[in-house]
Amino acid sequence: MTSVDIENLDTGERHRVPCDTVITTGDWIPDHELARTGGLDMDAATLGPRVDTCLATSLPGVFAAGNLLHPVDTADIAALDCRHVAAAVLRHLSGDPAPSGGVSLVAEAPLRWVAPQIVRPGLP
Repeated sequence: MTSVDIENLDTGERHRVPCDTVITTGDWIPDHELARTGGLDMDAATLGPRVDTCLATSLPGVFAAGNLLHPVDTADIAALDCRHVAAAVLRHLSGDPAPSGGVSLVAEAPLRWVAPQIVRPGLP
């Protein structure tokens, strides 16, 4: 990339800005379409899937990390989520069953959301 075209939505005027990287942001909503249409339990506050402390979702073998869980994170924090979830993925692939049950966490004012949303016995 060498430039980006910027348009004034009020006037339609356009101009080109030289650059090598473009970072976009929106309403801080995760790209959750696959999670939602895949039938995962979703969190109404974050609009991402509900996860436990190992980042396991409501479907066995499906894990979520990074901006899917809390879209305000930077790339380095999202990468740390992926490092964290790797151990749980390896346990799942080795056939070790994940604990069930647990306690749901719900944020109250002045907090808007909490992630993870489930604490299960025996998990970190």
